[in-house]
Amino acid sequence: MNSPLSVLKSSPGLDSCSPLRLRLFRWRQWLAEAHAGKSVLSIADQAVVSGTNFVTSVLIGRVCGKEQLGVYALALTVVLFARGLQQQVIFAPYMVYCHRRRGLALRAYSGSIWVHNAALALLTLLAMAGMTVASLLGWGPAELRSAMPSMLLIGAFYLLRDFVRQTALARMEMIAVTAIDVTVATVQIGGLLLLAWLGELTVARALLMVGAGCLVSSGGWLLARRQVFLVVRTRIWRDWRHNWSFARWALASHLVGSTAPIAIPWLLTFASGPEATGMFSACSTIIGLAWVFVGGLTNLAVPRASRAFAEGGRDKLVRALMITAVLFAIPVLSFIGFAALAGDWLALLIYGDEYTGCGPVVVTLGCWMLANTMGITAGAGLWSIERPSANLRADVVTAIVTLGMTAALVFPFGVYGAALGMCCGTAAGSVVRIATLAWIFRHWPTEVSR
Repeated sequence: MNSPLSVLKSSPGLDSCSPLRLRLFRWRQWLAEAHAGKSVLSIADQAVVSGTNFVTSVLIGRVCGKEQLGVYALALTVVLFARGLQQQVIFAPYMVYCHRRRGLALRAYSGSIWVHNAALALLTLLAMAGMTVASLLGWGPAELRSAMPSMLLIGAFYLLRDFVRQTALARMEMIAVTAIDVTVATVQIGGLLLLAWLGELTVARALLMVGAGCLVSSGGWLLARRQVFLVVRTRIWRDWRHNWSFARWALASHLVGSTAPIAIPWLLTFASGPEATGMFSACSTIIGLAWVFVGGLTNLAVPRASRAFAEGGRDKLVRALMITAVLFAIPVLSFIGFAALAGDWLALLIYGDEYTGCGPVVVTLGCWMLANTMGITAGAGLWSIERPSANLRADVVTAIVTLGMTAALVFPFGVYGAALGMCCGTAAGSVVRIATLAWIFRHWPTEVSR
């Protein structure tokens, strides 16, 4: 069957067709390949996730104060770090390789992933239990001790929820992903509103509501879709060895790349106290308004790139990455312009007078998001061609520049210095990531062909 472009080229009057018309036609073709239906569902789902995080942050910030919002942000860094380990070790290879299996082979592969995830979750929870005991014995910030037992409890439920969500996401089952996140939002926000109305809202109880939402949503999905998993004992170790050749590089990149995001709230707490961390968390939550669109596209970046490469090789992968980059840039640039005009006013409206001075920080974090999306696009390309090791050098550059700039700027400039350090580091890492992908495409075309 001829493509629409070939039909256009063979049609009468092509000689009079302008190059601009041909270029616009190609862009329309590329955008049609973007699986618009799944993109819309993914953006809607991200709106639910971002809205849940937004309402949670606002309730804690307004009811409990800026210092307690900082404590909540510190507690989440520990849970999110554990979640990051899970995503890189378990789901980074699964998102790439699940598209190359069908039927019973896919069910058996998913069953192996289930066992791998259970083992990793157990090890992670043992480590978090050790941190909880150390905190209760006096190690770490005193403000965090009351939240540590709740953090340990939600850790198990959070990892379970992320397992079922990432499994559905890797298979691009966006209706199931949205149902999971709507359930989380209903339970979590409903519980927080009830606690706030009763005057009983604290950081520890807020964490328990997060865990309750995760437990209800993941339990329901597992009961409904248990046929997805088929555990074959002889394949568990074989699949682990196969995945580990990919996951070890994804994990190394994550450990390096997550150093700065986790360190920055602690640096701010050390330099200026939990209040500064709370203000930084508030600004990050406002940026979450743009993440509704960006996160929705991010969820599909790797699955879509992997499918494009599996179906059409390098050329189709390049088209998919170009579409992703354009779709990322449109909402982020729009948000940066909006934040430049109304960033401080928006923070005061949402959080109150206690959060004055957020405007420049929000704009800087918007620039950070733009740099981050370009890095995400290139990183998805590297993963899809099974080059996760190539991401590592970019993550090393990101960590070194971010930590160096933040350490130099956070003491004289506080929250704004932290945001500026993040922006510079992420921009440097994204440049390295894009240059690496371009170099691979240019020098090793046979290795990245179909």
